[in-house]
Formats: sequence, C-alpha cells, structure tokens
Amino acid sequence: MSDSLELALVRPQSGENIGLVVRLCANYGLAAPLLVAPEPGWERAAARTASMCRELLAQTLLFESIEQACEEAQHVLGFTARAGKERRTMALESIHSGASAQRGGRTILVFGNERTGLEDEDCGHCTELYRAALPGLPSFNLSHAVATVLYELHRVSAAPAPKIEERTSTHEERQLLIERVRNTLSQMEYRTADPHFDGALRRLLRAQALQRRDLRILHKILTHLEYREHH
Repeated sequence: MSDSLELALVRPQSGENIGLVVRLCANYGLAAPLLVAPEPGWERAAARTASMCRELLAQTLLFESIEQACEEAQHVLGFTARAGKERRTMALESIHSGASAQRGGRTILVFGNERTGLEDEDCGHCTELYRAALPGLPSFNLSHAVATVLYELHRVSAAPAPKIEERTSTHEERQLLIERVRNTLSQMEYRTADPHFDGALRRLLRAQALQRRDLRILHKILTHLEYREHH
C-alpha cells in the first residue's frame, strides 16, 4: 500500500466511527484521517473505539471543507453508494487500474458521512468515484466502507509478484547433457560402456521435470570435473 495514501472523512456524525477508522489507519500503517467538519463532541466516543491507538487519534487534522483537505492531492478518490448522470462511478475492483494507481502521487480516499454519504458537491472534488456492488443493502456503515476499501488496496499490493516459470528442458537439451556426461566420465576412465549406464542416466534426468537452470548447474559441475582432470 502506498505511503502517499491518506483518508478524509467528510462531515462524520459518529465519534465511534471516527475512532474505528483511526484504528483501521493504524492497522494498515496510514496516517491519522483528515476530518472535514465533524459533528461537535466526537472526541470522547472516538477515544473509546480507538483505545489501542490514541496517539494516532491525537494526530487527526481538522478542516472546514473537503476542498481545503484535498488541495495538495494529485488524486482524490471518492466512495459512494449512489450512481447517476453526475456520478460516473467505477467498480471498486477497478481501483487498481485507475489513474491514481498508474501515475502515483499523493492520493486521498474520501468517505461521506453515515446519513447521506458524499453529496454531489463533494463528488465534484473527486478525480475518481468508486462504488461497491452489493447484493443487498447498497451502502456500508462508514467504518465498514473504509475497512473494505483498505483491504482491497492491501490485498493486491501485498500479493506476491507473479512467479516467472523457468522453461522445462527439451529432449534435445537433455541428450546433449547425457553425451557430455559420457565424454567427461570417459576421460576420467569411468566405465561408461556398462549396458545399464545410459538407461540409468536417462531415468535420472527424467525423474523430475528438469529446468534449463538445472542443466546449467550440471554443466558447471562437469566443467569443474574436466578442469580438475586436466590440471
């Protein structure tokens, strides 16, 4: 998850939710959320639900408007349960291929309040709008919405890079190795004329799906043996 990622809560009404979001920020290693015009008296309830991370709670910054909170951000990602002509939303899963993911820079995730969510004016400050497709009730509780988005972002960023498979060796490449083994051992006066020798060697090479990397290692061993034989 990007170090330049921040959260903004727009006019949150519940101190409990603010505290829970602070805890989520602590879970995912983010800075304290930016609070835009929170409901007065939120501090005590927030302190209860952020009991394990009150130091982070004390670092929350207050703003009078969403414009002030996001004025230095390159990307402002809004999350809403409503779509429409003025709210061109994208599926939450597409957040990994959006402009903010491609270009980097300071990104703020913006969430509306518990009663109305983001208003049209709030959405006008967002560079991207996302919506989660839910089979039932279309909107999350505020803290649940934040948890869902942060988990989705973390899930992909924390996933291991795709494994690059080494190509399995071909029959011809294995045959070349067998011939080299025979030649090297013959120089060392090992009796390769044994009728079982070729069969045993082929079975050895077929025992696993030898990769080209494996063949390179075996060739290095033979090079070392050849050098020792002649020096």
